[in-house]
Amino acid sequence: MNSIIPVRTKPLKRTHRRRNIQYTIDETNCWICISHTKDSCGYPLVYIDGKLQALSRYMYKTYKGEIPEGMYVLHTCDNPNCINPEHLYLGTQLDNMRDMVNKGRSVHRYGKDNPMYNKKHTEQTRQKMKDAWVIRKQQKEI
Repeated sequence: MNSIIPVRTKPLKRTHRRRNIQYTIDETNCWICISHTKDSCGYPLVYIDGKLQALSRYMYKTYKGEIPEGMYVLHTCDNPNCINPEHLYLGTQLDNMRDMVNKGRSVHRYGKDNPMYNKKHTEQTRQKMKDAWVIRKQQKEI
């Protein structure tokens, strides 16, 4: 199912034209943006009043209201390409990191899941770390 949402934006330059938001709806009810360029992480981008911002922020403001300073727009669906306002909520950076860890999307493993948990460094590995630190310090001084 395809849908279109008109965007009321002021073009940055004459060469930038206003573009409607087009999306498809997938089986999880995510609105997958098909009309806008995405950043390197897959988040659709839009120019609003000459400023480039994430389309999810625009959708949140349009459907749910203002975003307080320092707050992030987070996804319940973990799909960066989703712009469904029902899947968007506000949180802090800490909330976002906790959500990432709780859902197992973190590359860092903590506690017993970490391969270095409860390991002791040998004298040889300690010396290698110390040597590497000295080399980095010398390179900074140059």
